[in-house]
Amino acid sequence: MVRTFRANQRPNLLFTSLIDLYALPNDFPGKNECTRNPENPRPYVESLERAFADDLGKTRFVSHIQLHEFETLIFSEPESLQLSYEGIDAEVKNLQKITSDHVDIEMINDTPTGAPSRRIIQQIPRYEHDKTTVGPDVTEYIGMRTMMTACQHFRDWIRLLTSRLLAGP
Repeated sequence: MVRTFRANQRPNLLFTSLIDLYALPNDFPGKNECTRNPENPRPYVESLERAFADDLGKTRFVSHIQLHEFETLIFSEPESLQLSYEGIDAEVKNLQKITSDHVDIEMINDTPTGAPSRRIIQQIPRYEHDKTTVGPDVTEYIGMRTMMTACQHFRDWIRLLTSRLLAGP
């Protein structure tokens, strides 16, 4: 990453990350120093983001760790999975139930069986093999506005990037 910063010196160019909180490595910056409250993981994630940015020491870097993983964004409109899979009406209903059972979809559990991707795979087993293509396609279809409305931490990241870009160097 350091080479990428060096190779791109334009002051109006920002760098960012999109890292899943779920299964974050133990040697991730700040992970040993930050305390996690499973009931409210946002302060923990924000501390990790600051530690990661501090570790890189680059003012043009905006750290983002997704609560709890990328697939959380799909829960903002799970019926969009029907674009990639036919005949999954019952499975989509089950995913919509998971969404409606959570006031905040970014709080969908991050246990090995309850992580957002695992919940999708439980309903649509093919997703496990297809996630690197279907996930981006589905989230592109869902759109930023819907994902930002449903996911506060994601929205805050996009707004921060936008404000930094509009402010200029």
